[in-house]
Amino acid sequence: EEELERICQRKKNSFIQGIERKVKSALEKGIPYDFPNAGILHIQLRDGDRANLSGMRVIAIERPHIPQSFRTYENIVVPLTAEQVVDMTDAALFGYTDILQQAWLLKDSLEEATNEDSLMAVWNTKPEIFN
Repeated sequence: EEELERICQRKKNSFIQGIERKVKSALEKGIPYDFPNAGILHIQLRDGDRANLSGMRVIAIERPHIPQSFRTYENIVVPLTAEQVVDMTDAALFGYTDILQQAWLLKDSLEEATNEDSLMAVWNTKPEIFN
């Protein structure tokens, strides 16, 4: 019984580490966003990217007459109006929190699993982002 618990815990730990890697990867690529006149490109969401997005939002609100440019994951520079910056940064925030929320829910469900069967049942129903 103890050995089965240790095996289950090792699998949990492995799955949780996998989730962390997938979150890091998802934040690096970012979320798809339909940019005006550019189409669907990705907004990266790493720590530095989120700081940059926050700064862009402040400028858009405090100095709406200043147009801004944004470089996407695909390395395409998109010119944006202040209103477009606010819309983009809102989408980035919601996308970021969605990624984290999916990770938290999956981790919590894995932690609640009491045996290998329940652990695998949780893992087999994970969101697409973690495949």
